[in-house]
Amino acid sequence: MTGSTANQDGYIGKRLGRYEIDSLLAKGGMGLVYRGHDTTRDKKVAIKILSEDSLRNEQMVRRFERESGIVQKIQHVNVAQIFKTGLDEGIPYYIMEYVDGQSMSELLSTKGKIGGRCSIDYLRQTVLGLREAAKYGVIHRDIKPANLMLSNDGTIKIVDFGIAKAMTNDSFQTATGQVMGTAMYISPEQARGEEVDLRSDVYSLGATFYHILTGKPPFDEDNPVRVMMLQIQEYYQPVYEVNPKVPPKLCNIIHQMTEKDPNERYQDYDALILAIDGIYSTKADDSTLRFGGTSPASSDYGRSPQTSEYITHNTDTSESHPIPGGYNLGPAQNQPAAQSAPLRPPLRLGKVLMRVLGIFVLLVIIFLGFVFGPELVDLVTGPDPDDYEHLEQQKRLEEEALEQRIREISE
Repeated sequence: MTGSTANQDGYIGKRLGRYEIDSLLAKGGMGLVYRGHDTTRDKKVAIKILSEDSLRNEQMVRRFERESGIVQKIQHVNVAQIFKTGLDEGIPYYIMEYVDGQSMSELLSTKGKIGGRCSIDYLRQTVLGLREAAKYGVIHRDIKPANLMLSNDGTIKIVDFGIAKAMTNDSFQTATGQVMGTAMYISPEQARGEEVDLRSDVYSLGATFYHILTGKPPFDEDNPVRVMMLQIQEYYQPVYEVNPKVPPKLCNIIHQMTEKDPNERYQDYDALILAIDGIYSTKADDSTLRFGGTSPASSDYGRSPQTSEYITHNTDTSESHPIPGGYNLGPAQNQPAAQSAPLRPPLRLGKVLMRVLGIFVLLVIIFLGFVFGPELVDLVTGPDPDDYEHLEQQKRLEEEALEQRIREISE
């Protein structure tokens, strides 16, 4: 290796107080993460050291110091803890909890996708960690599979608060108009460079678990700018189309988390936890598939998934799976199975009357067609085709302007 990376490798075998650096674990946006050993307590730790390249960037140094300050405040089982911060020859570092496991990104690379009670367990744990961060006014802004660590005991740990933003007064605020985050999981408002709140993390978490449940991100393209435009303008393929085994209620939760309009998403983490806890409820009041707004999904999106075939990647369901915070999904056989739901609710009297009225109006139009002939045809055929061409041209111009703005604020 050359440059700063080679210099950073010089840390292996070095001691930072009572902490001894063993090996390189990962390379991050601001620095390198090493596995270390606490010689006093005889336990593994992770050591994050700011790279020399980042050290030359004052903003990077402030972000690094800020990350350690933020996470030290958050004491929660689902957030990787920071134990100590310090300087080594003028280079900042901090000692953090070592997660003996793998990231969700690594798990997806081997499993393809993760289903069943495990996915619901992981989603709920992550929400609990983000809720605790929100109590301190902290928005993560880069929730993605790589930043969710899964320990060997099944505990989710949220890591890398490097671009987190405080919702309260802060001496280091990212300027409006600057895009930070990962394109495949970024919220529409974050992609536009607008001010964000916890609902942006809700979107990113929904996009992350879309990937976990289906095996692919909502928009899977190589061009980050193109992906951000899709996040802003387009709807992805519904969860239940990609993986029909996902329970309807879980599909609805992911779809609502990833609504384009923040006001249509869950407004706080308590509401989201309540929805997650209701997935295995015996009540069938929210099992109608919904997508792209508050309207039930139409039958065009396919039949309702059969949840009896929905299996976890861990096939041992004889034991309960406890979740930090007192939540327990319990043995599989004790959980009421989510029932496949009709895509349309039963017809009510009002809907019957509306259909009768619609048929009557259609008959009237047909009658008027015989009486007035071509004049009526012109009335019902809509605008001139040239008008549609004009609208399409205007839409293309708007898209080009949006793409240009995203490029400018991303640079």
